[in-house]
Amino acid sequence: MNTTQLECFSSVANNLNFARAAEELHITQPAVTHQINTLENELGTKLFKRTTRLVELTPEGLRFLTDARHILQLMRSARAKLSDYDSDNVSFFAIGCHSTTELALFPPILRELLQKYPNLHPNLRTVPFRSLENLLEDSSLDVIFDFKPEIHSKKNIVYEEMIQAKLMFVLPKSHPYAHKDMLTAEDLENERLILQEPHHIPPTLFEFQRPFVDSHFYKDLYFCDNSESALTMVKAGLGVTMLMDIRPLREELLCYVPFTYPLSLSYGVHYRKQQKTTLFKDFLEIAGKIFARMGDSSAYDTYYK
Repeated sequence: MNTTQLECFSSVANNLNFARAAEELHITQPAVTHQINTLENELGTKLFKRTTRLVELTPEGLRFLTDARHILQLMRSARAKLSDYDSDNVSFFAIGCHSTTELALFPPILRELLQKYPNLHPNLRTVPFRSLENLLEDSSLDVIFDFKPEIHSKKNIVYEEMIQAKLMFVLPKSHPYAHKDMLTAEDLENERLILQEPHHIPPTLFEFQRPFVDSHFYKDLYFCDNSESALTMVKAGLGVTMLMDIRPLREELLCYVPFTYPLSLSYGVHYRKQQKTTLFKDFLEIAGKIFARMGDSSAYDTYYK
Protein backbone atom coordinates (compact mmCIF):
# COMPACT_ATOMS: atom_id res chain seq x y z
CA MET A 1 0.00 0.00 0.00
CA ASN A 2 1.41 3.40 -0.96
CA THR A 3 0.50 7.07 -0.91
CA THR A 4 -0.50 7.17 -4.58
CA GLN A 5 -3.00 4.37 -4.08
CA LEU A 6 -4.54 6.10 -1.08
CA GLU A 7 -4.66 9.50 -2.81
CA CYS A 8 -6.45 7.91 -5.77
CA PHE A 9 -8.87 6.03 -3.52
CA SER A 10 -9.68 9.17 -1.49
CA SER A 11 -10.20 11.28 -4.61
CA VAL A 12 -12.48 8.73 -6.31
CA ALA A 13 -14.43 8.35 -3.03
CA ASN A 14 -14.90 12.14 -2.89
CA ASN A 15 -15.94 12.51 -6.53
CA LEU A 16 -17.47 9.08 -7.21
CA ASN A 17 -16.07 9.60 -10.67
CA PHE A 18 -12.76 8.29 -12.03
CA ALA A 19 -12.39 11.02 -14.67
CA ARG A 20 -12.85 13.85 -12.14
CA ALA A 21 -10.41 12.15 -9.76
CA ALA A 22 -7.82 11.99 -12.55
CA GLU A 23 -8.27 15.71 -13.24
CA GLU A 24 -7.95 16.51 -9.53
CA LEU A 25 -4.75 14.47 -9.20
CA HIS A 26 -3.30 15.61 -12.57
CA ILE A 27 -2.81 12.06 -13.83
CA THR A 28 -4.57 9.95 -16.47
CA GLN A 29 -7.79 8.06 -15.83
CA PRO A 30 -6.16 4.67 -16.63
CA ALA A 31 -3.52 5.47 -14.01
CA VAL A 32 -6.24 6.08 -11.40
CA THR A 33 -7.98 2.83 -12.36
CA HIS A 34 -4.67 0.94 -12.09
CA GLN A 35 -3.99 2.31 -8.60
CA ILE A 36 -7.48 1.40 -7.39
CA ASN A 37 -7.20 -2.11 -8.87
CA THR A 38 -3.83 -2.76 -7.22
CA LEU A 39 -5.12 -1.44 -3.89
CA GLU A 40 -8.19 -3.69 -4.06
CA ASN A 41 -5.95 -6.65 -4.88
CA GLU A 42 -3.72 -5.93 -1.89
CA LEU A 43 -6.69 -5.55 0.46
CA GLY A 44 -8.48 -8.56 -1.01
CA THR A 45 -11.79 -6.75 -1.35
CA LYS A 46 -13.69 -4.48 -3.70
CA LEU A 47 -13.78 -0.84 -2.62
CA PHE A 48 -16.12 0.43 -5.34
CA LYS A 49 -19.13 -0.81 -7.28
CA ARG A 50 -18.57 0.29 -10.87
CA THR A 51 -20.99 0.34 -13.80
CA THR A 52 -21.03 2.39 -17.00
CA ARG A 53 -23.30 4.92 -15.28
CA LEU A 54 -22.43 4.76 -11.60
CA VAL A 55 -19.53 4.59 -9.15
CA GLU A 56 -20.28 4.04 -5.46
CA LEU A 57 -18.43 2.84 -2.39
CA THR A 58 -18.97 -0.71 -1.20
CA PRO A 59 -19.55 -1.22 2.55
CA GLU A 60 -15.89 -2.30 2.76
CA GLY A 61 -14.82 0.83 0.89
CA LEU A 62 -16.82 3.03 3.23
CA ARG A 63 -15.18 1.43 6.28
CA PHE A 64 -11.72 1.76 4.74
CA LEU A 65 -12.22 5.43 3.83
CA THR A 66 -11.76 6.71 7.41
CA ASP A 67 -8.52 4.74 7.77
CA ALA A 68 -7.21 5.84 4.38
CA ARG A 69 -7.81 9.52 5.12
CA HIS A 70 -6.24 9.12 8.53
CA ILE A 71 -3.11 7.51 7.04
CA LEU A 72 -2.81 10.31 4.48
CA GLN A 73 -3.23 12.94 7.18
CA LEU A 74 -0.52 11.34 9.31
CA MET A 75 1.86 11.21 6.33
CA ARG A 76 1.25 14.86 5.47
CA SER A 77 1.76 15.83 9.09
CA ALA A 78 5.01 13.84 9.21
CA ARG A 79 6.26 15.58 6.06
CA ALA A 80 5.37 18.98 7.53
CA LYS A 81 7.28 18.21 10.73
CA LEU A 82 10.37 17.10 8.83
CA SER A 83 10.35 20.05 6.44
CA ASP A 84 9.88 22.66 9.18
CA TYR A 85 13.21 23.58 10.76
CA ASP A 86 11.38 24.89 13.83
CA SER A 87 9.12 21.84 14.22
CA ASP A 88 10.31 21.18 17.79
CA ASN A 89 8.37 24.28 18.86
CA VAL A 90 5.11 23.16 17.24
CA SER A 91 2.54 21.64 19.64
CA PHE A 92 0.38 19.06 17.89
CA PHE A 93 -2.81 18.01 19.66
CA ALA A 94 -5.55 15.77 18.21
CA ILE A 95 -9.12 15.91 19.58
CA GLY A 96 -11.90 13.57 18.51
CA CYS A 97 -15.69 13.59 18.88
CA HIS A 98 -18.66 11.92 17.24
CA SER A 99 -20.49 14.81 15.59
CA THR A 100 -19.91 18.21 14.03
CA THR A 101 -22.33 19.61 16.63
CA GLU A 102 -19.83 18.82 19.41
CA LEU A 103 -17.16 20.91 17.68
CA ALA A 104 -18.95 23.96 19.14
CA LEU A 105 -17.52 22.96 22.54
CA PHE A 106 -13.92 23.45 21.48
CA PRO A 107 -13.38 27.15 20.52
CA PRO A 108 -13.22 28.54 24.10
CA ILE A 109 -10.93 25.68 25.16
CA LEU A 110 -8.62 26.17 22.20
CA ARG A 111 -8.58 29.96 22.61
CA GLU A 112 -7.30 29.66 26.15
CA LEU A 113 -4.88 26.86 25.29
CA LEU A 114 -3.50 28.96 22.45
CA GLN A 115 -2.52 31.67 24.92
CA LYS A 116 -0.16 29.21 26.60
CA TYR A 117 0.94 27.48 23.39
CA PRO A 118 1.15 30.04 20.54
CA ASN A 119 2.38 27.32 18.14
CA LEU A 120 -0.52 25.00 18.92
CA HIS A 121 -1.61 22.91 15.93
CA PRO A 122 -4.95 21.29 16.85
CA ASN A 123 -6.36 18.48 14.73
CA LEU A 124 -10.14 18.16 15.19
CA ARG A 125 -11.73 14.95 13.97
CA THR A 126 -15.33 13.75 13.87
CA VAL A 127 -15.40 9.97 13.68
CA PRO A 128 -18.18 7.31 13.80
CA PHE A 129 -18.87 5.74 17.19
CA ARG A 130 -17.03 2.46 16.65
CA SER A 131 -13.80 3.98 15.33
CA LEU A 132 -13.14 6.75 17.84
CA GLU A 133 -11.82 4.69 20.74
CA ASN A 134 -9.51 2.71 18.44
CA LEU A 135 -7.89 5.94 17.22
CA LEU A 136 -7.34 6.99 20.82
CA GLU A 137 -5.76 3.67 21.72
CA ASP A 138 -3.28 3.72 18.82
CA SER A 139 -2.27 7.33 19.69
CA SER A 140 -3.84 8.84 16.57
CA LEU A 141 -5.90 11.02 18.93
CA ASP A 142 -4.79 12.61 22.19
CA VAL A 143 -8.28 12.90 23.69
CA ILE A 144 -11.87 12.21 22.75
CA PHE A 145 -15.08 13.79 24.02
CA ASP A 146 -17.88 11.31 24.57
CA PHE A 147 -20.41 9.99 27.06
CA LYS A 148 -19.13 7.66 29.75
CA PRO A 149 -19.60 4.02 28.71
CA GLU A 150 -20.95 1.46 31.15
CA ILE A 151 -17.72 -0.51 30.68
CA HIS A 152 -14.58 0.67 28.85
CA SER A 153 -13.62 -1.87 26.20
CA LYS A 154 -10.00 -0.63 26.33
CA LYS A 155 -8.19 -1.13 29.64
CA ASN A 156 -5.59 1.60 29.07
CA ILE A 157 -8.17 4.39 28.61
CA VAL A 158 -9.15 6.76 31.43
CA TYR A 159 -12.38 8.77 31.64
CA GLU A 160 -12.81 12.14 33.38
CA GLU A 161 -16.26 13.72 33.70
CA MET A 162 -16.78 17.27 32.47
CA ILE A 163 -20.54 17.65 32.84
CA GLN A 164 -23.81 15.82 33.51
CA ALA A 165 -25.99 15.93 30.40
CA LYS A 166 -29.72 15.80 31.10
CA LEU A 167 -32.46 14.32 28.96
CA MET A 168 -34.45 16.96 27.06
CA PHE A 169 -37.18 16.92 24.47
CA VAL A 170 -36.55 19.42 21.69
CA LEU A 171 -39.46 21.26 20.06
CA PRO A 172 -39.95 24.20 17.73
CA LYS A 173 -40.58 27.42 19.68
CA SER A 174 -44.00 27.60 18.05
CA HIS A 175 -45.03 24.21 19.46
CA PRO A 176 -47.96 24.25 21.96
CA TYR A 177 -45.78 22.52 24.56
CA ALA A 178 -42.87 24.94 24.25
CA HIS A 179 -44.11 26.93 27.28
CA LYS A 180 -44.31 23.88 29.56
CA ASP A 181 -41.87 23.38 32.42
CA MET A 182 -41.88 19.63 31.93
CA LEU A 183 -43.26 17.00 29.54
CA THR A 184 -45.01 13.76 30.50
CA ALA A 185 -45.46 10.49 28.62
CA GLU A 186 -49.12 11.47 28.09
CA ASP A 187 -48.03 14.73 26.40
CA LEU A 188 -46.07 12.72 23.84
CA GLU A 189 -48.68 10.07 23.03
CA ASN A 190 -49.90 11.87 19.89
CA GLU A 191 -46.62 13.53 18.92
CA ARG A 192 -44.55 12.45 15.94
CA LEU A 193 -41.13 11.46 17.25
CA ILE A 194 -37.78 11.94 15.55
CA LEU A 195 -35.31 9.38 16.91
CA GLN A 196 -31.67 8.57 16.26
CA GLU A 197 -30.51 5.13 15.15
CA PRO A 198 -29.38 2.88 18.07
CA HIS A 199 -25.72 2.71 17.05
CA HIS A 200 -25.47 6.54 17.01
CA ILE A 201 -26.61 7.20 20.59
CA PRO A 202 -25.53 6.08 24.09
CA PRO A 203 -27.09 2.70 25.07
CA THR A 204 -28.92 4.33 28.01
CA LEU A 205 -30.72 6.75 25.69
CA PHE A 206 -31.55 3.90 23.30
CA GLU A 207 -33.17 1.93 26.13
CA PHE A 208 -35.13 5.03 27.17
CA GLN A 209 -36.57 5.63 23.70
CA ARG A 210 -37.61 1.98 23.14
CA PRO A 211 -41.01 2.27 24.92
CA PHE A 212 -41.84 5.29 22.75
CA VAL A 213 -41.10 3.26 19.63
CA ASP A 214 -43.38 0.46 20.88
CA SER A 215 -46.22 2.85 21.75
CA HIS A 216 -46.25 4.84 18.48
CA PHE A 217 -47.46 3.91 15.02
CA TYR A 218 -44.64 3.57 12.50
CA LYS A 219 -46.07 6.49 10.50
CA ASP A 220 -45.44 8.74 13.52
CA LEU A 221 -41.76 7.79 13.84
CA TYR A 222 -38.75 9.17 11.96
CA PHE A 223 -35.24 7.76 12.33
CA CYS A 224 -32.04 9.75 11.72
CA ASP A 225 -28.34 8.96 11.60
CA ASN A 226 -27.30 11.80 13.90
CA SER A 227 -28.44 14.65 16.12
CA GLU A 228 -27.85 17.24 13.37
CA SER A 229 -30.38 15.52 11.12
CA ALA A 230 -32.85 15.11 13.97
CA LEU A 231 -32.70 18.81 14.90
CA THR A 232 -33.08 19.81 11.25
CA MET A 233 -36.30 17.79 11.07
CA VAL A 234 -37.55 19.39 14.29
CA LYS A 235 -36.96 22.84 12.76
CA ALA A 236 -38.96 21.74 9.72
CA GLY A 237 -41.92 20.90 11.98
CA LEU A 238 -41.87 17.14 11.37
CA GLY A 239 -41.98 16.29 15.06
CA VAL A 240 -40.06 16.41 18.33
CA THR A 241 -36.83 14.69 19.30
CA MET A 242 -35.04 13.66 22.50
CA LEU A 243 -31.37 14.09 23.31
CA MET A 244 -28.87 14.40 26.14
CA ASP A 245 -28.56 18.16 26.54
CA ILE A 246 -25.26 20.05 26.70
CA ARG A 247 -26.08 23.74 26.97
CA PRO A 248 -23.54 25.25 24.52
CA LEU A 249 -24.83 22.90 21.82
CA ARG A 250 -28.39 24.19 21.98
CA GLU A 251 -30.01 25.62 18.84
CA GLU A 252 -31.45 29.13 19.32
CA LEU A 253 -34.50 28.42 17.15
CA LEU A 254 -35.57 25.47 19.29
CA CYS A 255 -37.02 24.95 22.75
CA TYR A 256 -35.61 22.41 25.24
CA VAL A 257 -38.08 20.95 27.74
CA PRO A 258 -37.18 18.34 30.41
CA PHE A 259 -39.08 15.08 30.85
CA THR A 260 -40.66 13.82 34.05
CA TYR A 261 -38.12 10.97 34.15
CA PRO A 262 -34.84 12.58 35.34
CA LEU A 263 -32.35 10.78 33.09
CA SER A 264 -28.79 12.13 33.01
CA LEU A 265 -25.50 10.87 31.56
CA SER A 266 -21.90 11.71 32.30
CA TYR A 267 -20.11 13.46 29.42
CA GLY A 268 -16.39 14.10 29.43
CA VAL A 269 -12.87 13.38 28.21
CA HIS A 270 -11.32 10.00 27.45
CA TYR A 271 -7.54 9.65 27.25
CA ARG A 272 -4.75 7.10 27.50
CA LYS A 273 -3.32 6.34 30.95
CA GLN A 274 0.20 7.20 29.77
CA GLN A 275 -0.89 10.65 28.53
CA LYS A 276 1.23 12.90 30.77
CA THR A 277 2.51 15.80 28.67
CA THR A 278 2.30 19.34 30.00
CA LEU A 279 0.13 20.31 27.05
CA PHE A 280 -2.32 17.54 27.88
CA LYS A 281 -2.47 18.51 31.56
CA ASP A 282 -3.12 22.15 30.65
CA PHE A 283 -5.83 21.09 28.19
CA LEU A 284 -7.54 18.99 30.85
CA GLU A 285 -7.42 21.82 33.38
CA ILE A 286 -8.77 24.40 30.92
CA ALA A 287 -11.54 22.06 29.68
CA GLY A 288 -12.62 21.30 33.25
CA LYS A 289 -12.72 24.98 34.15
CA ILE A 290 -14.78 25.95 31.10
CA PHE A 291 -17.27 23.11 31.48
CA ALA A 292 -17.68 24.04 35.16
CA ARG A 293 -18.76 27.53 34.09
CA MET A 294 -21.58 26.26 31.91
CA GLY A 295 -24.01 26.58 34.81
CA ASP A 296 -23.11 30.25 35.27
CA SER A 297 -25.15 32.25 32.75
CA SER A 298 -22.76 35.22 32.67
CA ALA A 299 -19.73 32.98 32.17
CA TYR A 300 -21.65 30.99 29.58
CA ASP A 301 -22.29 34.13 27.54
CA THR A 302 -18.63 35.15 27.80
CA TYR A 303 -17.32 31.83 26.56
CA TYR A 304 -19.91 30.70 24.04
CA LYS A 305 -21.55 33.76 22.52
